[in-house]
This record gives sequence, C-alpha cells and structure tokens, in this order.
Amino acid sequence: MNKYLIGALVAILSFGILFYVIEYDKSIIEVMIGFVLFILPTIFISSFKSNEAAFILVLFLCFYFYLGIYKGEYFDTLYGLALALVIGVPISSFRVEKYELFDQKEYKSSVEERVRKSVKNEDNKYKKSVEERARENARKRDWIFFKWFKVC
Repeated sequence: MNKYLIGALVAILSFGILFYVIEYDKSIIEVMIGFVLFILPTIFISSFKSNEAAFILVLFLCFYFYLGIYKGEYFDTLYGLALALVIGVPISSFRVEKYELFDQKEYKSSVEERVRKSVKNEDNKYKKSVEERARENARKRDWIFFKWFKVC
C-alpha cells in the first residue's frame, strides 16, 4: 500500500478520534494518559522476540483493564489506546526496522581488509610513479646521449 495513502488514512482516523473526544466532552487528560501508556508498546510490539516481554505487556494490559477500566472507570483512556493503535501500528510496520547486532570481530576484520586494500593501492601508485620516473629519466638520458653522439 502506498505510504502517502496510509499517512492520509492515519491522519483522518486520528482526527476522527480527537474530534469525537472534543465533541462529546470526553476527558482529554485521560485520553493523553491512555495514549502515553500505549504508544511505545504499540510501536515496538514487532521487536518483542522473547516470551518475557510479551508476558509483561499482556500482564500490564490485564492490570490496566482491571484497575483502570473496571475499577477506576477511566473509560476515556480507551480513546487514547485507540489513538495509540492508529498511530503506532503504521510506525511499527514502516519505520522500525530490524537490525543486526554490532559484531566487534567482524568490524575489526572489515577495517583490516580496507586498510590492506588501501595500502596495496598506495603501493601500486608508488610503484607506478617510480616506474614512470625511471622511464622518463631513461628517455632524457637517451635523448642527451643521442644528441651528444650526433654532435660528435
């Protein structure tokens, strides 16, 4: 799907949620609390590779729904959760990319290889310049010898 289309859809949905919150006099503070609590887990949900992280996220959600929604009756935080999902899921799928961990040995070997290549190139340049100078000196010497021989 086109990124511009997804961006436009996210903007329309975000505007719709915020418009609904403002028009029906929902608590903006509760919406912000719900958004702040859930935006980072929503963005990085695809990065969870361990069971412990998923367990902690699900446990947090259960406590949130029990204490925040059922006991505390902070229903307006659900709009913040919806806003976090609308904004966080596209960020998670399009911006958070997988990366390889830094490997010190691999980096060291690649640097050594680059240094060897640059030294080899410098040696070739030096050898070429020495050979070129030797040829030019030989031409000058031959020309002077030829000119001297012609005069005599």
